[in-house]
Amino acid sequence: MYGEKTGKRTAFRFFEAPTPDLQRTILEIVPRIDRAAIFQIIQASPYMSVIRKQAIIESIKMWYNQVILLAFIKLRYSELTVKERLLLLSQAKNRNNADMRKYGYIPLNVSN
Repeated sequence: MYGEKTGKRTAFRFFEAPTPDLQRTILEIVPRIDRAAIFQIIQASPYMSVIRKQAIIESIKMWYNQVILLAFIKLRYSELTVKERLLLLSQAKNRNNADMRKYGYIPLNVSN
């Protein structure tokens, strides 16, 4: 999972310089990901504990926000400055969380 020399996570390195096929896939698939629907499916599962559901939802949220959405914005809006792309990323995260809150999502309180 971690590179021996750099200490960085190697699992995400393919998003740093994606191949042309991965670029096309990111640009085609990411806009169709509906995190609110994923949240509903997980919540509807009768075989998982509340803690496990929360952990899975938070894991998906982090993966989506920190890797997938970041790669999409970097590819789709390559002409923008880094600051403008970070603003778009923040707006997309807020919009996604608002959509999930409609279905009862409550973010983890990390200040406690």
